[in-house]
Amino acid sequence: MVYGFLIHTILPGKCTVMYSQAFVQEQQNTLSELEQELSDTDAVHPRTQRKQLFQRIAETVQDEYNFRKSVSKPRHGTSLESKSLSNDEHLPDFEKGFVKMYRNGKFNPTDKIALWFGTGNISFTLVCDSTENRKQAQNILSLLTKYFIEHLSILKQPAEAVGLLKVDKVALIINKFLPSGILVFMNHRLIRQLEKELEIEIKDKN
Repeated sequence: MVYGFLIHTILPGKCTVMYSQAFVQEQQNTLSELEQELSDTDAVHPRTQRKQLFQRIAETVQDEYNFRKSVSKPRHGTSLESKSLSNDEHLPDFEKGFVKMYRNGKFNPTDKIALWFGTGNISFTLVCDSTENRKQAQNILSLLTKYFIEHLSILKQPAEAVGLLKVDKVALIINKFLPSGILVFMNHRLIRQLEKELEIEIKDKN
């Protein structure tokens, strides 16, 4: 199960979550326990608790990204190429990784992982249950990133402008390749079919 998807800033300074989508229907009880640890009072609205949770995750990814940058030289030739990608276009160079959130951590009673792809001042982050297939999650995150770049020109805009993107298009791409937060195995034929559907649906929203 995927708990959520985030787009947020990663450079030093205030970490801003510019977009978030939660997949919590099947895990409502677990998420409620998780969010209660982030709140000083049980009276806090669940939506506020979820916002706090996603902010904490984004800050953890930001810290990891900047720590890597501080201890290593920039690496070349690390573009996000995956066997799941269905054309010859290469994505820009991304730093990629994951952070573990253990059961005895600050805010989670169950083990989770947050996989992230970061470049410039933008990170695309997928928060999953620790039992999920990490390779499959990475492939789906790669696809999502690819289509955000293609259809939203997300890397050509300053970070503060990303929040002005049409959220319906962002949600459309996410729901097309990550339906209800479920990691679906996708072969080349299925990916091409979904690409065609996405093209049509994106044009309808223009």
